[in-house]
Amino acid sequence: MVENAIKHGISQEEKGGTIKIASQVKNTSLELQVLNTGHLNGNGKNGFGVKSTNERLNLIYGEKGSFAIKQLDADTVQAKVTIPIN
Repeated sequence: MVENAIKHGISQEEKGGTIKIASQVKNTSLELQVLNTGHLNGNGKNGFGVKSTNERLNLIYGEKGSFAIKQLDADTVQAKVTIPIN
């Protein structure tokens, strides 16, 4: 996720940008987030990377694992993966 934030996010910005990495436990899941300066191309649901990541998570964790990417505000993209911890 960090590599993609660099490649598709801040490297596309004329003035560069920032990347924030965060993790937290919510109930019985671990949530990992990468937020970066940038603009999401498309809606973030139909790309090959999104689809293949969700398929891999589904193989490993079933419906308890997920990946999503979205435009949080005008200049920030959020990629989030959730995996079960028990």
